[in-house]
Amino acid sequence: RDLLTLLAVFPRLTALPAVMGNPGDRLENYVNPTARRVSANRTGTSQSDVWGVSGTLTIDFARFTAKAIFAYRSLESSDRDGDLDGTPYDLFTNLERDERQHQFSQELQAYGDALGERLDWIGGLYYFDERTTFAQRIQALVPATLISTENMPRGTANNDSLAAYAQLRYAVTPKLGITAGLRYNQDRRQLASRNARRTAGLEVCTLDSAVR
Repeated sequence: RDLLTLLAVFPRLTALPAVMGNPGDRLENYVNPTARRVSANRTGTSQSDVWGVSGTLTIDFARFTAKAIFAYRSLESSDRDGDLDGTPYDLFTNLERDERQHQFSQELQAYGDALGERLDWIGGLYYFDERTTFAQRIQALVPATLISTENMPRGTANNDSLAAYAQLRYAVTPKLGITAGLRYNQDRRQLASRNARRTAGLEVCTLDSAVR
């Protein structure tokens, strides 16, 4: 795991250790931008599982070639109890983070030549689909109140894309050619974000005035 170190302390926070029952300590003792060891109070755990597979199938016919290309990718990761402040106090802590993502793509192609090999052509279809979920709980100390809150960003995303394309190249002379192409795309993007904050056991969600 990566270790994080404390770079600076706001004046209001210097006496935070005394508030937490350690009057002989100050946060300035842990400011060390080049530290190779940090006084983290949480070791944290992290686990990731990432894998994917892809393949290509090519079939040669008498006058053209057909090709199918597919790929699949999966990501599952989780983090727990991570120290994000580099001190023995809970200033900024990643309590838990979970992420899941799966995506699939498929492309069909056909290409060949005509008119005595003076005309090269290619056409195809493409499809992409992605599904992902994300949830996190971060505990952070609010400097103005010295009260810890839990920030909880959560959401899902669904994306897909469909495309069709074609391209022609005609050789006017051995050194001069004309190329023309066309592509059509249809994309859909959907994000559902549910962000909340918990303070003293009370969870609230504030909406921007523009979407109320």
